[in-house]
Amino acid sequence: MRKFIFLLAIMALPFSASAIENCTESEEGLVRNKLDLSKNPTPYTPFKVAQHYQPICKIHTPEMMDGLSYLLYKDTNSNAYFVSIYNGLDGSYTMHGPFSK
Repeated sequence: MRKFIFLLAIMALPFSASAIENCTESEEGLVRNKLDLSKNPTPYTPFKVAQHYQPICKIHTPEMMDGLSYLLYKDTNSNAYFVSIYNGLDGSYTMHGPFSK
């Protein structure tokens, strides 16, 4: 029984490490600033984004009740940053960027 529990704990390690952290205050300020400058968001599919971009942090405020969730991504090839917005009310995704930090 101990070996079984040990195996379960070992198998769960990679999944717990893959969670996206919440943004710091400086990263949140960067996201909000860049969104104000963004003029033309593009719709996207989350599965395609995961192939090209590395998620850095997320902004989600459950108290706001607006259904919006933000993700800050970094392009692995060009080191440009992108902001993804998920609208939980209608299920749409939009991408803003590229931005420099």
